[in-house]
Amino acid sequence: MSKNILIALLIGTCLILFIGFAYFFFMYFYTQIQIADAYTKNKIFEQMEEQVKEAMSVESAVQSMEYALFYYPESPYQIKGSQCDMITETLRRNSVRRMIATLQERFPESNKGNSPITWIEIYGYRGINNRTEELDEWKESEWYRKWYDDSGIWMIPKR
Repeated sequence: MSKNILIALLIGTCLILFIGFAYFFFMYFYTQIQIADAYTKNKIFEQMEEQVKEAMSVESAVQSMEYALFYYPESPYQIKGSQCDMITETLRRNSVRRMIATLQERFPESNKGNSPITWIEIYGYRGINNRTEELDEWKESEWYRKWYDDSGIWMIPKR
């Protein structure tokens, strides 16, 4: 082999390695950003759960749950359908479920079932301000039906 071919192969190999390492370097840090975003959202969900537990009125408790439910369903950092996105949405769903269970336990006379939208329509900020069109859009959205369908796909266990 000639010297020029060897140099070209060496440069090509180095270029491929550089591009590969740059890709993995970028993806590593992008994944760290996604994880940090999911962690931050989970902290918000936990904070809203605490507010529901400590709320003096059903309206303020439902407004905390409403905030968690509508808190950035999608993020510019999350790749839609990625594992991190699914984890975040699972954390949101479970948090809202716990909030509904807390609402049912703390305010049994105001019980509106397992649907967060039903609670929000009656006691939440969007319901109080007569933003029913917005709630109807959410109720019909695939995202809401997947996680919170009223058909009994998920039920809160009785305590």
